[in-house]
Amino acid sequence: MYEHPKVLEAAVVSRLLPTERDDGKTTNVPVTPLIRAFVVVKRGQRVTADELLAYVRERLSDYKVPHQIEFRSALPKNAGGSVVKGLLFK
Repeated sequence: MYEHPKVLEAAVVSRLLPTERDDGKTTNVPVTPLIRAFVVVKRGQRVTADELLAYVRERLSDYKVPHQIEFRSALPKNAGGSVVKGLLFK
């Protein structure tokens, strides 16, 4: 996503979601992965989630393509300037 001309920053996070058992209860064993991309668009640019997904599908294997794209005005960073991915799902 970084290579897309309208993207300023992007971070991709994978989280394992708990799955529901046959009896309707959820299990503590996470099985289903959710890949979510968080994107900051360059000032003055507009891009849709569908446009970004089409872009990454041309460049990545299917299992690496995010399931969701969330647009943000900024990504949370630590004092060193690295993205704090743990804060993205909150």
